Amino acid sequence: MSMNVQAAFVAEFGGALTRPEQDVEPYIVNMAGANRAQNALVAWQGVGEIPQAIPTAITAIVGPKGTDALAAMGLEPLPSEL
Repeated sequence: MSMNVQAAFVAEFGGALTRPEQDVEPYIVNMAGANRAQNALVAWQGVGEIPQAIPTAITAIVGPKGTDALAAMGLEPLPSEL
């Protein structure tokens, strides 16, 4: 999946995660899963080369449009199905 990403998106997920105040027992939010996803986040914000896609990472590319970021990462968009 690709989507436009702003620098604030990357900054928001850089700090320590805490359980949302409204998530009370029985808990719904999977904090272990959220921490695994955060640990897999690779962010590129315009310094150096855009990282190549790797299956174990969630890559956030700040700046270029989705199709351009995909191409720079060595990927192709999936064809749209009607």
